[in-house]
Amino acid sequence: MKKHFLYPLFVAGATAVLCSCQPTELETESYQLTHTFLLTEDSTQGILEVDLHATLPVAFHDEAVLQRVREDLVTATFGEKYAVCSNQDLLPRFVEDMYADYQAENLPYVQRMNDEGTTLSLNNEYMINITTVPQNDGRIYSCVIEEYSYMGGAHGVQNFQCRSYDLTNGNRLTERDLFNDGYEQPLTDLLIKHIEQATQEAGHSIADYWTDDIAPNGNFTVHDNGLRYVFNPYEIAPYAIGETVVDLPFEELQGLLKDDNPANYLYN
Repeated sequence: MKKHFLYPLFVAGATAVLCSCQPTELETESYQLTHTFLLTEDSTQGILEVDLHATLPVAFHDEAVLQRVREDLVTATFGEKYAVCSNQDLLPRFVEDMYADYQAENLPYVQRMNDEGTTLSLNNEYMINITTVPQNDGRIYSCVIEEYSYMGGAHGVQNFQCRSYDLTNGNRLTERDLFNDGYEQPLTDLLIKHIEQATQEAGHSIADYWTDDIAPNGNFTVHDNGLRYVFNPYEIAPYAIGETVVDLPFEELQGLLKDDNPANYLYN
């Protein structure tokens, strides 16, 4: 299983771990569920490997903001119907449904293979990792949803979804919240510049990228020193390049950022 963790997650077994440092911060707990399911009693016919790690909001001084952030995060990761699940029930319920879907999709193939006398291992892998980034000070909360799935074929599919929230209202931060009108081209130029510098330092070339596709994609987290953009495999380069991470310091974003943007306290 290909796993590139952008941010470390420390989990002790399946026990929830308190991650808050100050009462004013958005408090989180981490949950883990790892299991291997057999497609049939014959393990050679297929297995489903599931590995889930989820750091979820559990407490905040503003209950409405807490619920808004949690609902958006759970919906973005697992689907809207799971937003009503408690944190304790969320992963077991999701895995139960995943196993049912795995059997429904693959058991007909097992029957066909048995009838034809052929053999094939219908192995699937699925991983989710939700991690909080260091920026969690009670005003902005940022996290990354990493998802990996393998359903057969040459390789699996990996995706990083970044989400940042304004904790004054619980809304997800967008580029429109942060940047002045007309930010798109100057921000694109900055992204290309940083990617080109990184490729040169790594001994590669910007020619490995589809430069016409490089543009602000809204997939960013907020840090105390700037914004981190993530481009997923196939988004701006071939699969072999993997994900592309670009850190943009606030000092390079001056002139593009709104004076009253929700992150201005981090650099003023």
